[in-house]
Amino acid sequence: MHNILNTLYVVTPHAYAHLGNATVRIDVHHEKRLQVPLHHLAGLVTFGNVMVSPALMHRLAAWLYTVDDEEVSR
Repeated sequence: MHNILNTLYVVTPHAYAHLGNATVRIDVHHEKRLQVPLHHLAGLVTFGNVMVSPALMHRLAAWLYTVDDEEVSR
């Protein structure tokens, strides 16, 4: 897993990205590998066999939409 320009790239096979309070948590084989606060991320990119929870997808979509609205109104 790499964090480049506030984008989290998840390339580890069988990783599971999910929401844990206000953080993105990455588990591999039920072990925590990484936990990053949502407000530190600008995006999430996955490659290969990586699962993303519906709750995390919903939160990222809602958060990115809000950020885009704020940037447009400036």
